[in-house]
Amino acid sequence: MRSGNLLILTGERGSGKTTLLQRLVKRKTAQGGKVGGLLTPARFEAGEKTGIYVVDLHSGETRLFASKKPAEMTGFTFCEWIFDPQVLMWGNQVLASAESADLFIIDEIGPMELEQGEGWTNALTLLAKGAKPNQTMLAVVRSECVQEAVKRFSPRWTVHMGADMERTFEQLCALTDNS
Repeated sequence: MRSGNLLILTGERGSGKTTLLQRLVKRKTAQGGKVGGLLTPARFEAGEKTGIYVVDLHSGETRLFASKKPAEMTGFTFCEWIFDPQVLMWGNQVLASAESADLFIIDEIGPMELEQGEGWTNALTLLAKGAKPNQTMLAVVRSECVQEAVKRFSPRWTVHMGADMERTFEQLCALTDNS
C-alpha cells in the first residue's frame, strides 16, 4: 500500500488544463481505475467563453454551472459570471461522495474558494484532509491562487501547464501511476 498523493495542476486561463484532465480521466478509466470528482469544461460560442459546465466524473452527468447570459440563468454573480446555486450544491454533493475514488479530481479551485470560502467547499475540506492511501488527489488551481493553495494543502507535486501539452500529460500520467 502506498501513501496518498496530492498534486496541483496550475496554468493560465485557456492553457488546456481541463482538456488535459479529460484525457487523463479516459486513460485512468480504460486502465480500470475508479475516477471521481468534477471537471468544469467551458462552453464557447463564436469563439467566446459564454458558459461553464460541471461534469460528475463518476456518472458522467453534466450540468450548466455558470453563464455570462443573464437571461439563461438566475443565481449569484461572481466576477462576470452568474452561477447556479443548485448546481453548486449538487457539485459539492458529488465531491463528498467521490472521496473514495482512486483518482479524485477537482477542477478548479480559485478565488471563490480560497479568498471567499465559497464555491467547491467540500473540495477544500477533502484537500485539507489529504489523499487516502493508494489515492491520488489532483486539484486544478488558478495560477494567481497557487501559492495560497500550496501553503494550505502541502501537495507532493505542483505541475505547471506549459506550452508542451503532451509533455505535461506524460508528467501527470507518471505522477498518477507511480506515486
